[in-house]
Amino acid sequence: MPETQIRPRWADDVARLAARDPSWLADARRAAWSRFESLPLPSRVEHLWRYTDPEKLVPGDRALIAPCSQFGELPDDFHDGTYENASAYALCRDGVLQRSTIDPLLAGRGLVV
Repeated sequence: MPETQIRPRWADDVARLAARDPSWLADARRAAWSRFESLPLPSRVEHLWRYTDPEKLVPGDRALIAPCSQFGELPDDFHDGTYENASAYALCRDGVLQRSTIDPLLAGRGLVV
């Protein structure tokens, strides 16, 4: 799929995600998007891309993945004490945030996961 068809859709996704982000993350997301837009896909003429088609790395017309609010089933070892005693964790499955937590004391000191 040509880049011109993908990038506008991704721009909408980035804007939607940034609207929900804290300002520091929204700024970083927008800066990353701006940098991405300024770069073409690598050329297969370049040595390191000789055997890889960069077009196949572009996810086509799929939207960017956004964290969901549904936790779904948790792994069997989730309740073995490891997570309950952690100061912070993020549990992701298939690129989707399932559950996360941060100790309030650490969050108050600026820890972000």
